[in-house]
Amino acid sequence: MEKSKVIIDGTKRQLFKLVYKNWHHHIPNEFRKIMIAEYLNKAVIDENINIHGYLIMEYKMILLVEKSITFPSNLEWFPDFFNATFKAYLDEKEQYGEMTNVDFGGGMASFFLTQKLYDKDIEFVLTGRKVIKPYHDPSFLKLKAISKQTKYCSILDYSGGISPVMVNKFPDNAT
Repeated sequence: MEKSKVIIDGTKRQLFKLVYKNWHHHIPNEFRKIMIAEYLNKAVIDENINIHGYLIMEYKMILLVEKSITFPSNLEWFPDFFNATFKAYLDEKEQYGEMTNVDFGGGMASFFLTQKLYDKDIEFVLTGRKVIKPYHDPSFLKLKAISKQTKYCSILDYSGGISPVMVNKFPDNAT
């Protein structure tokens, strides 16, 4: 497993796994995925972040992002818009009599358990590049299968449609 590589133009790729905390029980699965996709698009536009790969699942997501060296490695840019969107959704539910108790004060820590990953194989799967392993790896095969079956993934071919998240593809000769 190789750590994130610094690229010639002064940027750095980082791979994150974000596991949803208890808030995800308050939002329907499909709406939650749409909300996350909308936020990632906003981050691409407002925060100048390049998303090279993503996989949004029911209980967690994996992101391959790139920004300048000043990019915070703890994803501090992530919770701002997400917090506001989630709070607006819960406020709307409260108008109809549904009460929920969710803490918004902890920033990133109140929404996700964040883990930085250093697995090149995951990076290759999320960017649609070929991985050749000299041995049988069941967890890698499971990741490949999940990425092909999940609706919100960067490697899916949307057959002329537009991906839910704006993705910057790597050139064919990228490492």
